[in-house]
Amino acid sequence: MYALDFEYDKHHLSDFGFIVCDFNQATGADTIEVGSDITFNTVPIRRGKKRYSTGAQYDECLQTTINICKNPDETNDMVISRDEYRDLVRWLSREEYLPFRILYADDFECETCYFDASLNINRIEINKILYGLELTIQTNRPFGYGVERHETLKFTSDSLQKKIVDHNDVIGRIYPDMTITCSEAGNIRIRNETLDCTMIINHCVSGEVITIHGDEQIIESSAEGHALYNDFNFQFFQIGNTYDNRKNTISANIPCVVEIRYKPTIFSAP
Repeated sequence: MYALDFEYDKHHLSDFGFIVCDFNQATGADTIEVGSDITFNTVPIRRGKKRYSTGAQYDECLQTTINICKNPDETNDMVISRDEYRDLVRWLSREEYLPFRILYADDFECETCYFDASLNINRIEINKILYGLELTIQTNRPFGYGVERHETLKFTSDSLQKKIVDHNDVIGRIYPDMTITCSEAGNIRIRNETLDCTMIINHCVSGEVITIHGDEQIIESSAEGHALYNDFNFQFFQIGNTYDNRKNTISANIPCVVEIRYKPTIFSAP
């Protein structure tokens, strides 16, 4: 697979008349780091003859370097002018992480994969003349993520159990964003039977909308005066997967509509 273009903050490299290239002119096979290196914390037993894992963590985020130059199919003048350079730097040199994705050639099909990235820029000059840029892409995660997934679960008195599939590549659990619309008053219990975890919100009223921001661990209610700090068990809802099972069985004790949103992790190098 190969790429000539990329998207950053909703703009394409090709919009500027540039392509991804290689100024090194290397031949042969390349070894590409895919990131997602896991560090295991261990404790020794029997004088170091065996170690037990006490936890694992990702110590680094994905990073890579690419070169860009003018598209030779669009111009014979490969020199980058001052104005072209300023336009590129203004677009790419940002003080924040923004969505980035590689656009592969038409004959390569793959799931859309984004990275939240910041870019550092070096000039590539030949005889003091600017012909290209070297871009160091630094992300804020050890893996990429896909297009946001939406699951809408409509629980009724005749159907208080649903199943959803966790599409994350990373094995484990996540806290998705949620919106819960109460169809009747009561104490709501939303349970993931697969993970054996239950979220409880007491004293809900009919028509109340509860919004949950999973990563930030924030819960909000549209009902004025609902004291969530007293009525919430602070067990935020989770979905997850194991190597052998991606299905999650979700149940609710009273009628409600639950919307679940998350961006699935994808193992892919930028």
